[in-house]
Amino acid sequence: MFRPLANLPASANVSEAVFVGEIPARWEQAVLKRFPKASIERVSDVKHLPGRAVDVVVFGVTPEPVTASDAEKTASAVMRCLERSGYLFVTDTHAAAELLPVLHKGLSRQRAARFDSSGAATYRHLGAGTLGDRLPEGYRVFYQNKAYLERDVAPTKNFFLTGKEPTWGSRWHYGPMWFEKYYGDDEPMLDWSEGPKRLVMWQTLSRLDVPKGWRKTRFTNHTKQTGFTVLDPSVPYERTWSSHARRHRAKWEKIKEDWEVFEPELEPFIAAYKDTKFDPVLKFLFIDMLREKVIAHGKHMRLFAIRKKGDGNPIIAGFAASDIPEEKQSKHFMSFIHQSAKQYPVGTALMDEWFRYALDKGYRFLDFGVFWAPGDPPSWKGFSKFKAQFGIFFLKYPLPLVRTAGSWRELLRSHKKKTPAA
Repeated sequence: MFRPLANLPASANVSEAVFVGEIPARWEQAVLKRFPKASIERVSDVKHLPGRAVDVVVFGVTPEPVTASDAEKTASAVMRCLERSGYLFVTDTHAAAELLPVLHKGLSRQRAARFDSSGAATYRHLGAGTLGDRLPEGYRVFYQNKAYLERDVAPTKNFFLTGKEPTWGSRWHYGPMWFEKYYGDDEPMLDWSEGPKRLVMWQTLSRLDVPKGWRKTRFTNHTKQTGFTVLDPSVPYERTWSSHARRHRAKWEKIKEDWEVFEPELEPFIAAYKDTKFDPVLKFLFIDMLREKVIAHGKHMRLFAIRKKGDGNPIIAGFAASDIPEEKQSKHFMSFIHQSAKQYPVGTALMDEWFRYALDKGYRFLDFGVFWAPGDPPSWKGFSKFKAQFGIFFLKYPLPLVRTAGSWRELLRSHKKKTPAA
């Protein structure tokens, strides 16, 4: 394989590519061989880029070298032409030396493939699923929020709030075994000698280094990838959606007068969920977790449902979200659609309602939860593909870091007292 293209996954869907400037013959041959059905457009410079976004942009040597004075304009034009999930290849980093620093600010540079000595650079949009991507300003994973954690652990007997500003986490135990977990790029700076002997896990977000005292591990069950949407009240929210999602929204607008979108009580919502064809064990677990979340978070748990207008019509689709007002975000918890409603765009309708609701509340982020990544169950792919239509910023998690903390003496003492040393 042509090494600079090794960053492209085998599943990459490339239907359009643009070659800018003079492209080395080996690049043209490699792209055409890898994507024989792709439509290729050649332009001499960025002034002639198409007015639409494409899957791949290959930036070669232009007739007029990019200078410091026009680097910003050139980078903006290239980024506008690049599809949200697309790839930018700069074939000659020496010739594009003035352009690279500007690209670094707005895009995410990919690590060079092993044994790649071509001198090329590969870029993707921030939030396209690159490990270590910078996060949007103001975004934090809700597990970092003290108020959320306090609500979450309050009704439980085995989970406890721990940590201090700016790193809050949770501590729990299964029998005599104790664990502790933190999220975020700020290293938990605690007295590691206090408390019962335990395994401490730290899930970083953008940070890829391993501070002293920690080590990476593959032996803990960790989320590989999540996704969220950044809300901007100055921009119509549907503008960030895929064309497919926008079409379904338009279909819903035409038929929504026949339907009712409302906030149901908990028990009718659960009864409708029970009528789905999901795995019985899965339904039991989600219903149990939903009841626990309602007890813990109360008014911050929001339920949405859809049914045909008219007396006695059943709920045919539902959506549950957990609000974290302290972080100005709302998180998807669970959702369902009855088989009888699959012919209608009710899934998109629920998303539309959630977006409207969040904007009315002044929220900045909608957290869509876990997305499928290599190694995850194949059954996750369908729902992940649906959620990916709504302007998602993908957060790919590094391997978690772990260390031990506490003392065996405190472990024995806490086991006898049945209380934590937190």
